[in-house]
Amino acid sequence: MAKSTNRLTAIELDVLEAVARGMQNQQIALQQHRSLETIRTHVTNILRKLRARNRTHAVAIAYHVGLFRGHPDATTRTHADVRHPLLPPRQH
Repeated sequence: MAKSTNRLTAIELDVLEAVARGMQNQQIALQQHRSLETIRTHVTNILRKLRARNRTHAVAIAYHVGLFRGHPDATTRTHADVRHPLLPPRQH
């Protein structure tokens, strides 16, 4: 993610978070009220932007670069930009 144009959008982060939870594209589409084709496009864009080989690799990269943290602690709870996909989804 060297260029700013390669940063993931908020929607792509939401999709990647769902992927990290083990959800399939159809489940993500239903949860996010989007079409299956839209979710596929987002996943393709995520893989391209992260230069990932597959969904699992994309999640690993997200953890490695700090997009996700597996176990929140007092330090990471204050960072709104860090996602916690292993916790229950946020309620809107």
